[in-house]
Amino acid sequence: MGDLKRFVPKDELIAKAKAEEARQTILDLGLPQSATEDMMITIARHENGGKLVNWRFVMLSPQQCLAVWDAIEELPKDKRPHDVDRVFKLVITHIETNTGIVTLTREELAAKVGIRPQEVSKAMGALEEMGVITRERWKLPGMRGSGTAKYRVNSHVAWNGKLTIREEKSKQESLPFELIQGGKE
Repeated sequence: MGDLKRFVPKDELIAKAKAEEARQTILDLGLPQSATEDMMITIARHENGGKLVNWRFVMLSPQQCLAVWDAIEELPKDKRPHDVDRVFKLVITHIETNTGIVTLTREELAAKVGIRPQEVSKAMGALEEMGVITRERWKLPGMRGSGTAKYRVNSHVAWNGKLTIREEKSKQESLPFELIQGGKE
């Protein structure tokens, strides 16, 4: 018997080709890394309708995740630990490959968790204080206001991508909890 292949409709093939062309154009522009990453994420979302097309794995450090969950449980009630826990679970399952960037927007996280965007910001702030995520503010030239926040998951907690890239990234990041100091993850 011959190999079976999935039928790909013409419009899907055209959309894939356009997305690939857009990716190459962005890479050729030599834009700052943060702008390039954001555009690549946007193209990937557009290309697949916001759905994960292929099976992807997110690597978790069991010790670090347990430490995060313990720290979340210890948060005072006014920090809304239940919301922080639900946001954390979504964040670690929506990580851009090889960058650690959280691919869901604040509004998307809010809709999935069932809370207001402002509460997502507070939850992300709690995770940032723990060292689980980092926040980067950026804005394009001529842009007014404080710009846009982009979050990255600490590579010691969770990672999606090549291990060699994760190893390099982890050398630049602090361990969020001293639990695994000494190199045993």
